[in-house]
Amino acid sequence: MRPEPGAVKDAPILPDPRSHIYFKSAFVMNHPYGRWNHAQQHLQRLTPAVIVAKQLIADKSMIGLHIRNVFDAPRDAATAKATTGAEAIAAAALEYGHKGASQLLAWRQASHWTNFVPRIESLTREHSLHQLDGMVNAPLRFYLAADSEEAYKGLLHRFPNQMVITRRECASERCDFRDCTGSIYALIDMLNLARTRLILGSGWSSYSEVAAYVGGQAGRPVPILMAGRDFGTIVGRQQRRRGTSPMCCGSLGEDLNGVPSGTSATSLSNNDVEPIQRHWPKPF
Repeated sequence: MRPEPGAVKDAPILPDPRSHIYFKSAFVMNHPYGRWNHAQQHLQRLTPAVIVAKQLIADKSMIGLHIRNVFDAPRDAATAKATTGAEAIAAAALEYGHKGASQLLAWRQASHWTNFVPRIESLTREHSLHQLDGMVNAPLRFYLAADSEEAYKGLLHRFPNQMVITRRECASERCDFRDCTGSIYALIDMLNLARTRLILGSGWSSYSEVAAYVGGQAGRPVPILMAGRDFGTIVGRQQRRRGTSPMCCGSLGEDLNGVPSGTSATSLSNNDVEPIQRHWPKPF
């Protein structure tokens, strides 16, 4: 989202106890209770409706995949199918500005499903080499949430026995329509991603970010690696911001209760799992 006229990033919030506050922002609130640990507590107190809860099938034995490759959200008939055409780019420019739209397009292209394949293969190989008491592990499974039929078909064909998905009908080439039914599936996918032990997410996607925080603890997200930053085609490597990044990610060898969960098969150190974007929408 673009800053509104007069907006001041990180301006302190001074509440009036006699009034309620309506807060709309792409950033966390600058207030003693505006940190992620407080937001996370409230998010985790929400109870999903039965139609959502009965479809929560992911668990800590799985790795989450969030593939956000479609350039814009559908807005009208002209952009319902063309995801990178002139209409889609023009609509995104109105919302994010021309520079922001160009950056967004680069990150969406970096999140094509084929860029996830090498990392999926490497995690699968490492998992297959890990044995417990001489017994071969069950195949490593991935919960897949994507916004295009192409991504679902491609990964289900490439890894037929490893992908776990929530079935839905995708209109035309897209699976990201934001009607009531689409919103329900989006929530189901988000909560399933949050239940996994590691998320391979998409850069410049607040959806990946929220899924990680919903599944984390103590204000920290589920460990997450981003397409375009940690694997696949790296976007804007030379433009990355320098400086100390906030801590976010715990050991991959512990579940949310601190109990070993057999995740050592992924052999990723804490240094391999970088913090996700904190100052949205400027990445990293």
